[in-house]
Amino acid sequence: YDLFVRVPASVDNLRDALADRIKADGKALITDQEKGNSDPPAFVRGVLSMRDRYDKVVSVSFRGEKKAKKRMRESFEDFLNTDARAASCLAVYVDELLRVGLRGASEEQITEELQKVIIVFRYLSDKDVFESF
Repeated sequence: YDLFVRVPASVDNLRDALADRIKADGKALITDQEKGNSDPPAFVRGVLSMRDRYDKVVSVSFRGEKKAKKRMRESFEDFLNTDARAASCLAVYVDELLRVGLRGASEEQITEELQKVIIVFRYLSDKDVFESF
């Protein structure tokens, strides 16, 4: 990034590559969900781990650059909103989390897990599906 930042147009290529990679990984998760290879909570756990991984990439490699954060957010929104089942998977995950997943967890762990879910929830454009569940 330090080398590419000297030529501003080349940083756009890095951001594009990041966005393409996020979309490809997201589509792979959706494909697994469609084929029935993963249950809804596993899909959401995959999205959450992807979000953590790429958030670290943006904060460390891109030095927290706002344009890179925006591209990451747009990429997650793009692949999550291509399939309407993402909202229902998130609802199932939160339901499972609140019923059995957080027993014995400390207040900090509960808050951290729910914050991650809220971040993914913000990416969804079809929030009505989540609310109806």
